[in-house]
Amino acid sequence: MNGKEQKKTKNGRRRPEKQEESKSPERIGRDTRSRMQNLLLEQRCFLLDQNRESIFLALRERKSLLEQFVQDIRPERSANPQGSLRVSRCGRTFQYYWREQKDGAWKYLAKHELGKARQKAENEYREKLLELARKELSDLTRRLKSPDMCMVGIRETYESIRPGRRALIEPWILPDEIIRQEFCAETFAPLETFSENKIHTTSGGETVRSKSEWMIAEALHSFGIPYQYEAPLLLPDGSCMRPDFRCLNVRTRRVFIWEHFGKMGDPDYAASAMRKRSQYEAAGYFPGENLILTEECNSNPLVYPTIERQIRHWLL
Repeated sequence: MNGKEQKKTKNGRRRPEKQEESKSPERIGRDTRSRMQNLLLEQRCFLLDQNRESIFLALRERKSLLEQFVQDIRPERSANPQGSLRVSRCGRTFQYYWREQKDGAWKYLAKHELGKARQKAENEYREKLLELARKELSDLTRRLKSPDMCMVGIRETYESIRPGRRALIEPWILPDEIIRQEFCAETFAPLETFSENKIHTTSGGETVRSKSEWMIAEALHSFGIPYQYEAPLLLPDGSCMRPDFRCLNVRTRRVFIWEHFGKMGDPDYAASAMRKRSQYEAAGYFPGENLILTEECNSNPLVYPTIERQIRHWLL
C-alpha cells in the first residue's frame, strides 16, 4: 500500500494513516472539553448503574426482612382472648370494659383483671402491623417480578446489541475486561531499594520481599484481582510512597491500597508503621474505606484465611 503504515478500523478493515493536521488553540480547547464531557458522562453512567444495582439489592433485602418480620410478629391464636375491649377516658386515666359476646353487656375491668385487655390490645397492634407488612410484601414481590420495575441497565443494553453493531459503538460504561486491561497496562519503574530482598517469585512473574507478600499476591492472582506491586503513590506534599499492593475492584471501579506490616513485634517497626498509616490518610486512604491493612508478628503470623476475608470483603 505504497509503503505507508496503515491502521485497522473497528470492523477489521485497513485504512491509510492520516497525516497529522495542526490544531488551533480553539480546536484543542474543544477537544479537551469533549474529552472531559465524555469522562463525566462515563462516571455518571457508572454511578447510575451502581445505583440501580443497590436499589435491587435493597429491595430484595427488605423483602427478606419483611418475610421474617411477618413470621416473628404473627400472634398465637391460643393467646388471643375471645371477646371485645372498650376503652373510656375518665379524667386523666382510662377505664377498660370487656364483653364476651357481641351482644353481651360490658363489664368493668379492675386492675387485677387487665391481663386479657393487655393481650387483646397487643394482638390488635400486631394484626395492624401484619396487615401493613403483608401489603408491602405483596407489593414488593409484584414489583420485583414486573417488567415495569426494570430500570435502565446501561451495561446490559450494550452487551445485548449484536456484535456487528456493537463494534460501531463506544460504550458509555467500559466493559470490565477493558477496565482490567487498562489497569494492568499501567507501567512504572520498579522500586530498586533493597532489591536483593526480592526472593519470592509469584504466579504473576514479579518478585516480592517476603513470604507474606507472596501469599497476598498469590491470593489476589487466584481470585482474579488486578493489582500492582510497589506502584508509586504521590502524596500531597509531593513525596512518593510505594505501597505493597495497589488493587482494583473491577465491579465497583474502586482502587484500594493494601499494606502489610510484617514485624509488629518490633517497637521501632511498629512506630514506623503508624507513621506510614498517617501518610496514607493524608493521601486520602483510610482503613475501612480504601486502605486494607494486615499485620503480623512472630507469635501471630499472617494466615491465608485472613487474606481471603479481606479480598472477599473489599475486592470482589
